Amino acid sequence: MKPLETSKAREEKQKRKNVIIGVFISLLMLFSVVGYALLSGYNGEEQEGGVKYKDYVFQKTLDGWTTKVTINNNQITLTTLYLPKEVENITSQGSLLLSSFMDRTVYIVANNLSERQAAASLAINLDRVVFRMQGACPSEEQETDYCVDNNLPAKNCDDATQDTTIIILEEKETLQESSINYKNNCLVITGNGSDIIKAAEKSVFMIYGIID
Repeated sequence: MKPLETSKAREEKQKRKNVIIGVFISLLMLFSVVGYALLSGYNGEEQEGGVKYKDYVFQKTLDGWTTKVTINNNQITLTTLYLPKEVENITSQGSLLLSSFMDRTVYIVANNLSERQAAASLAINLDRVVFRMQGACPSEEQETDYCVDNNLPAKNCDDATQDTTIIILEEKETLQESSINYKNNCLVITGNGSDIIKAAEKSVFMIYGIID
């Protein structure tokens, strides 16, 4: 009987750890490759020891720009493709606070490659502070092979609660400007192509208080 209980416990633990099964794992590798390609052409102002933005110092690595933040006496390393200076002009509405994500279940709704790249950036930077993170699909896509094969739930802003935060990524090809809109525990990020990644990373900077 004991081995059976151990197996069940191990299975449940594995389920909790697989917060981004089938959605973000391969994207994290892609994120690193794309990041290196983009960063190798960066012409921003670098100082000895890194690039400074307010009280934060960003270091260039093969994975992207990294900086450290301290949350509840724990140091967290953030990794992004872009620096705060490159995304600070993106339009945002609503107050994005760490408390809206801390110890909550977070669903990230992403439908195509650009949206999933942006989702990967959000995932690697929020994973340390959320209770659980799960990929999701928009309602109109829930019957597609991708959503069915990866057993992804359908989520929208109506599913947001005090314990559950919804992040919706929407790539719009005709959109001229990216935007961030947070309301009632639902964060909607829109952008065209790689601009949606910029908007997602501005959201990360806002959540951690790097950008007001």
